[in-house]
Amino acid sequence: MSGDASEQNLSNIEILIIEDEPQLRILFQDLLSNWGLKSRVAANGIEGLRMMQERPSQLVLTDLNMPSMDGLEVLRQVKKFWPDTEVIVVTGYATIENAIHAMKQGAAEFITKPVNFEQLKVVINKSITTIRNYERDAELRRSYDSLIQLNQMKDRFINITNHEMRTPLTIIKGYLEIIKLPENTDKNTIESLETVKTAVKDLIYTVNHMHDLAFMDKGKAQFYDYFSVSTLFGELVKEIVVLYNKRGVLLEAKIPESEVLIFGDRNLIKRALRELLHNALKYTPEGKNVRLFVASDELNKTMITVEDEGIGIPHGDQELIFNRFYEAKATEHHFTSNEDFMGGGLGIGLNIVKE
Repeated sequence: MSGDASEQNLSNIEILIIEDEPQLRILFQDLLSNWGLKSRVAANGIEGLRMMQERPSQLVLTDLNMPSMDGLEVLRQVKKFWPDTEVIVVTGYATIENAIHAMKQGAAEFITKPVNFEQLKVVINKSITTIRNYERDAELRRSYDSLIQLNQMKDRFINITNHEMRTPLTIIKGYLEIIKLPENTDKNTIESLETVKTAVKDLIYTVNHMHDLAFMDKGKAQFYDYFSVSTLFGELVKEIVVLYNKRGVLLEAKIPESEVLIFGDRNLIKRALRELLHNALKYTPEGKNVRLFVASDELNKTMITVEDEGIGIPHGDQELIFNRFYEAKATEHHFTSNEDFMGGGLGIGLNIVKE
């Protein structure tokens, strides 16, 4: 069957032949076998439905005029209980009325006897293509349902983190701040307390990220106004330069000489740039540079750029890096520590930037 069903994956395609004439049953089964198709046979409609109940076939080839149960009733029962099964009706008593009736009941095709076997090959090939499409659609639906379920789980996780952890963290942080150690406290105790404070600080950072995601998901209003890029750059550098110096990475902030004003939500843009600068620091080795600069075009549009000399992003990951909870690199690739720079985080920083 060159160019037909034989070129497709037929390993799980099985055709049920329902035919009351023994010689035709054998002929159909031999032809299908010759075409690389598996089949099984039933002598009448009742036997055919029993076989379908035991093990459904994806394709049924049924005679129209049979004792006990005719082909139209077989067709109705098959489409009722196995709607994705393709049914080809074969008859020696062809009328337009029968053909229309069969097609309305859901038949894939209506073929007359004596059967044109070339036509039968074409019809079977068409039905197999339809079956494959059903399978692909079902797989896509399952994948889509899984993604929906996963997103719902993520949303619940964010809400739990946001609502259930903020209060106890506030209490822990408050008591840690009021603890006063005696002057003769040993070094190990002091270091242990500082470790706890750092861990709480990191956890608060993560919870605040979750709060931001929940805030953005609910479409909260943004606060737009004009603000100075130069002032914004100055604040960012002042906040983050200590981390860059500690790591030995040079932060080049090219503050524009002439005033550049942007109309937007200043706090959110600052947050996005801060995340990008932290991310650049994570993946940039000691002695390399990270640059922050701004450019405007003749259309009065402004582009702020964060550029680093880090390890880069694999091409296959570039479309995924803004997805929630996705990290392109494992923790061992971070040129940072978990304590100082949140290396090996939850993969939500760039998602916040995108939002």
